[in-house]
Amino acid sequence: MDTTKIISDAEWQVMRIIWADSPTTSAHIIKELTKATDWTPATIKTFLGRLVNKKAISFEKKDRTFYYFPLLTEEECIKEENRMFIEKVYGGVLNRETPHFIFYGENVEAYITRISELLESEYERLLNNLEYVLPDKITVFIHSDIKKFHKAIGETNAPNWLRASYLSGILHIVPQEYFSEIPAEKVAVHVLAQIVIHRINFNVPTWLYQGVSAYEGKWIDKNWIKISLANRILKEDIPTFSEMSVGLKQFGENDGYLLSYTLADFLISEYGYQKMNEFIRAPYEYQIFGLSESDLWRQWIDFLNKNYR
Repeated sequence: MDTTKIISDAEWQVMRIIWADSPTTSAHIIKELTKATDWTPATIKTFLGRLVNKKAISFEKKDRTFYYFPLLTEEECIKEENRMFIEKVYGGVLNRETPHFIFYGENVEAYITRISELLESEYERLLNNLEYVLPDKITVFIHSDIKKFHKAIGETNAPNWLRASYLSGILHIVPQEYFSEIPAEKVAVHVLAQIVIHRINFNVPTWLYQGVSAYEGKWIDKNWIKISLANRILKEDIPTFSEMSVGLKQFGENDGYLLSYTLADFLISEYGYQKMNEFIRAPYEYQIFGLSESDLWRQWIDFLNKNYR
């Protein structure tokens, strides 16, 4: 679908109105766009004419009114735009497409199969838990080595334990050989959860989106947590919520993933997903749990002593 190669950013705004309400009149399109832009009706009609010429939209004339409708779906356009972006920025080609994911980069069939099968099997459960619907397929890019991965996500000095992340809505991950102690496919589910949570609310604190994502990814073993945090729990050397809202490197090197996992486990076990979802959407409203921030923190400490000591 090469048409989207020449659809401009301005024309995308026109397309979104037509996708949202089709068939629709030029008068409606002009009304909506003049609210959000400084374009004149003549400019908007020019965009409509260009989109007709590009076979992105068409129209029917009834009496003296033109009704516009799309010839391309939004999913088709997003898919093509993602493909162009991947090819331009990362040099990858499409390797596989599943019902909810598109795979680019290194074409290692067995590795892609493992990741795609777990992502698809966990997809509905994760979205149901987080009460969200993804409107488009998620692009997964498998890099050839960890240095290229770090460069791609803009973290050239990142530690080697950072092996999967997302940028621009794309799930980035390193090759299988970099995963020895944890399953790569479970880490991919972790990153998928991050994508969903940030689409719900981009201002979620680090500990909340990392903790819920680790909990959903199921890559952390509880016995590992008990051993790793034994001294900290014994001494109650447990950070506050705000102390856990730090940069990724500091977060990872200070038991952030393990601690935040237990926090997610605590909130979901004690209050359920409904309260957790309310909190994701309003992450500083601690009264959602009927407690102050300090009282909720104290409850978490009690939960750690009971379940992880």
